[in-house]
Amino acid sequence: MAQQREGDAARDHEPIGESTPGKEKADTGAGGEDAPEPVPAGAAGGDGVGGAAVASGRAGQACDFFGHPRGLATLFFTEFWERFSYYGMRALLVLFMAAAVTGDNPGLGFSDGRATAVYGLYTFFVYVLALPGGWIADNLWGQRRSVFIGGCVIALGHFTMAGPLVGLPNAPSFFLGLVFIVVGTGLLKPNVSSMVGELYPEGGARRDAGFSIFYMGINFGAILGPTLCGLLGESYNWHWGFSLAGFGMLLGLISYKLGEDNLGDAGYLKTDLGADALAQRSRRFWSLAAGAVALIAVFAFLMSTGVIGLSLESLAHYLGYATVAIALGFFVFVIFFGGHTTQEKKQLGVILWLFILAALFWSGFEQAGSPLRPLRLDRPDRRLSARASRRASAAVRKLAHLPAAEPMVGWQGGRGGVLGAGHRLRLLRLDAGDR
Repeated sequence: MAQQREGDAARDHEPIGESTPGKEKADTGAGGEDAPEPVPAGAAGGDGVGGAAVASGRAGQACDFFGHPRGLATLFFTEFWERFSYYGMRALLVLFMAAAVTGDNPGLGFSDGRATAVYGLYTFFVYVLALPGGWIADNLWGQRRSVFIGGCVIALGHFTMAGPLVGLPNAPSFFLGLVFIVVGTGLLKPNVSSMVGELYPEGGARRDAGFSIFYMGINFGAILGPTLCGLLGESYNWHWGFSLAGFGMLLGLISYKLGEDNLGDAGYLKTDLGADALAQRSRRFWSLAAGAVALIAVFAFLMSTGVIGLSLESLAHYLGYATVAIALGFFVFVIFFGGHTTQEKKQLGVILWLFILAALFWSGFEQAGSPLRPLRLDRPDRRLSARASRRASAAVRKLAHLPAAEPMVGWQGGRGGVLGAGHRLRLLRLDAGDR
């Protein structure tokens, strides 16, 4: 039975429409979760690829990370360092492409329009490749193996971008590194969040609190990465900044492997296919993937040689329009031709509305790495006054209190309540001496 994904949201312990007759309940002292099914040979080693189903319970997980499963700490620091590397490199991306090819810290000398078009295409593929990345995890490798391989490919991409430090050509190593990062992020990003959901098969407020803690790791990595990589890359050498992002991803991989045993059975491939059928599915997928890569490579070559008279800026615009058309066409098909009831159509309409709002938010959010970056570089006075420094320090001290609030949210959720909005506001308004 193929495992079902939930993206970054919570997931059910049992796949919809399936039940396992005769499954016994184990008394774990935490609500009686399902006893794990036997793990087949070859799956216990971490890859989770085998012919029989693999358990997805929480057997053997200790709950000592702010009252949450210890596996949450493993995923917290894995995603912390992955976001450190992603946002650290993103802070340098457009600036490096737009920097002059001469000087103490040369770049690629692209125009702002060309640089932001490359950034837009890069971001497009980061989001799009999460779809095949999730499919690979669900049907071929399992989340656990996908996350590790994705992290390795991301680290390879960052170090490839830093290739000129060891004599590699500048532009080819830069673009090849971007390709590696796109592929690795597609494997890692959707699946690490899905594993967080698997740590909480009981669901409820406790799982919500677990995701809150997990996203604090994302936020801290997103703050630290641009600060350190940006300082090193812009002030000294762009490729040193790319290297630091790669070392950050390496730390995430080390943290992941050291804490992998704390994940229990989360992230293993769940399938009832035999080894031969699984191998056949794998060959079919990789054949299609190789064909798609070949088509993209031929198209890129024809564009670069001028055979196809299409600029990067135009390509980025057309892909944006195509993305909107495909998304709307998908919802139209599902809502009107998917054979759903009237109530289900109304619920799909709500999902469509939330989808539009989320798309608008992320469209604005991603401007932080493209057109707004050269504007912030050229126009503002970036010197930090004494008053601004005090305010920044106060804001950091306030943020430092937020992780301490998360265990309170999880504890209250476990007792059947949720920390009230008034209490949360008071936590945010702690006197940090900002006056």
